[in-house]
Amino acid sequence: MTARATCTRKLYSQRGEMPTYLALTRTAQEDLAAVQTYISKQGDGWQDIHRVLPRVAKTFTQYSERYIEPGRLLLKASDRKFAQAMYGLYDSKAGYLRYKNAPRKPGYVGCCPYCGIKGSITVDHYLPRSRKEFPHFSVLSANLVPACGDCQGHKLTYYAPTTGRVVRNRRRQMVAAKLSQRSYRFRTSDRRILHPYFDRFLSERILIAHIEMGARGVPSLVSITPRLSLARSTRRAIEFHLDRLHVLERAKGEVEHLHSSILKGMKGVRTLAELLESLEKQLGSAQSRGGSLNFFDALYLRALIVRKDLHPQLLSVVETENAVLVRVSQARRVRVPAHHGRRQPAR
Repeated sequence: MTARATCTRKLYSQRGEMPTYLALTRTAQEDLAAVQTYISKQGDGWQDIHRVLPRVAKTFTQYSERYIEPGRLLLKASDRKFAQAMYGLYDSKAGYLRYKNAPRKPGYVGCCPYCGIKGSITVDHYLPRSRKEFPHFSVLSANLVPACGDCQGHKLTYYAPTTGRVVRNRRRQMVAAKLSQRSYRFRTSDRRILHPYFDRFLSERILIAHIEMGARGVPSLVSITPRLSLARSTRRAIEFHLDRLHVLERAKGEVEHLHSSILKGMKGVRTLAELLESLEKQLGSAQSRGGSLNFFDALYLRALIVRKDLHPQLLSVVETENAVLVRVSQARRVRVPAHHGRRQPAR
């Protein structure tokens, strides 16, 4: 297991953020120890797990490097009993396996790390728990990702396809019969879901939001794209992730509420210079609050700052909002005496 998989988790964001990096608190060795405890207590199917325990240990430690090439981690068809035992292990209520429920606990994350939208968080098996696919990772912490119901509904049991073998040999011509004698690796697919625990680029600013002025002076979210400075393969993976999980469509639903909150933070703004200053101040606050450069609030605010051509229209909306707030405040100061219009009680 690499060092990046053993560092301490940092809880990011109190509201939604776009795909983000999370760090693990448990190692594969600790998860394996829990499985060994299950065997020692002779839980259901313990013999089938014990029979292939060395292979379980090997795949647990290989996960952090091979999750991106899942074809290398699939079970053999002959492992049906073992698959059933490991599949059922996730449903165990044993105290030493309680860690598997940690991602669903309130406060574990502020939002779904797949999409960055706040919602009800449950546990997603990054590589599906299906008996015919990856049941052996049912209790591996690295495979248990906190996720919202919408993301799980779009992701379902998807995992990156195996696109073939790339032979590590300078000779381009080879005899097919000798292929098995050569060392090889699986070709990595860009059509994959980003992994919050291992895609370290998620800790950097990877996304750009594109906006246009919409109805009622509320800028509409047109698109979300990866930064061009990223590697081509990384951009492709990000684009596929956003598309597969319908992140743009769902983020659009967050804009109106977020924009309303931004306007409330502009009370007293009267000039374009003050508007820009307010946006920059709110951006700093959003990045601090979210703990991520890809926090959706920050992403949207950054887009507003860049689009200076929209600032005059935005200022007009701010002035209207401020005028409404003044009238409401003045109306609340008008008090009608409680005894007004009432007959005085007889003495």
